[in-house]
Amino acid sequence: MKKIPLYKMLEMTGLLLFLVAFISRLYFDLSTALYYTALGALILLFLYANSLKKHS
Repeated sequence: MKKIPLYKMLEMTGLLLFLVAFISRLYFDLSTALYYTALGALILLFLYANSLKKHS
């Protein structure tokens, strides 16, 4: 089994949270969707900031 780097796993988790937020918006209330969207956005923002730090 190939080892997946941590940042790639976090990126997939962030994108998965956006997907969960979209689905929960369809079936549940808005606050649940907003919670998952914020969580996913935070993870992706953290990754983006780290990638900027590496390249500078």
